[in-house]
Amino acid sequence: MLAPLTANAFLSASLLIVCGIFLVETNKLSYPSNVFPYLLVAVIALFAVVILGQAVIAKGRGGSGGEVRIGNPGRVATIVVTSLIYIAVVEEIGYYFTTGIYLLVLAAVLPPKEMPLRKKAFNAVILAIVVILLIFGVFDVALQVPTPKGMFF
Repeated sequence: MLAPLTANAFLSASLLIVCGIFLVETNKLSYPSNVFPYLLVAVIALFAVVILGQAVIAKGRGGSGGEVRIGNPGRVATIVVTSLIYIAVVEEIGYYFTTGIYLLVLAAVLPPKEMPLRKKAFNAVILAIVVILLIFGVFDVALQVPTPKGMFF
């Protein structure tokens, strides 16, 4: 259990680290490809600062001294590890294949435990197919923006 200020500070620091990584990677892009990533970095950084500011102000005013619980650390760990693996292998294996597997794992982990396995599997497959087709339609077909190609498309 964490105090709200500690949890918000951790969240803000994590978001700012992600912003730093995105900023370094976005610097490799040229105009106009870099406009949206820069905007995204700015918005996320702003939210990170606002979250931290709200926590500090609430603490200064004698705000809630409650505790923040992490609901299911196993789920959180699975999501973090899966995301790190996804980032590490997406360029080598291929965007669509890796994203499909990533979505299948997340869609299997995120639903409540009470949901039947068959329904989880069905929902995961449908989600992965719909998202992959949507991304393909928008980026490869409509915008003609290349996605990372690897061993498998």
